[in-house]
Amino acid sequence: MMKAGASGPEGTQSHVAGINLSVFKNSKNKENAIKLTGWLTNDAEQVALNKAFRSLPVVTGAASDAAFQTAEVKVPAPPAAGTAPPVRRKKKSFLPCGLVLPAALLELLIHIGPMILGVWIAFISLTQLNLTNWLNAPFVGLQNFVNGLNPESTIGQAFFSTVGRTML
Repeated sequence: MMKAGASGPEGTQSHVAGINLSVFKNSKNKENAIKLTGWLTNDAEQVALNKAFRSLPVVTGAASDAAFQTAEVKVPAPPAAGTAPPVRRKKKSFLPCGLVLPAALLELLIHIGPMILGVWIAFISLTQLNLTNWLNAPFVGLQNFVNGLNPESTIGQAFFSTVGRTML
């Protein structure tokens, strides 16, 4: 049975079914709760629960009982010290990366590349005169944005007219 105030391995009793018993330090009936926990986890009660529900024991003392030695619920013995098989590590495979690489390259080519090109075009003075030779168009920095947001320029008037119609 667990003792009040026990912590670490001495204060833990649980099992793989996900049912855990806890007694909170602020419980009103702490001593009775600890007694209930001790009763539910004692060897005899674990055997009775196994017969009723075919459950695994939560305490090692009950595991040796005949009720837990049937083929359905036999509790395996822990491996002796130093006899556990070595952990096998998976070989690193580059296949997933190789399968994703063509899609990533196409994504860059079809979507990201034109977006970067569009940002570059926003900073150059691209007109009908230099459209065919746009790589040599003069760099104007933010001047295109200043012109586009100026309500007195033709582009600015068109921009604000479009925004006004969109808002209505």
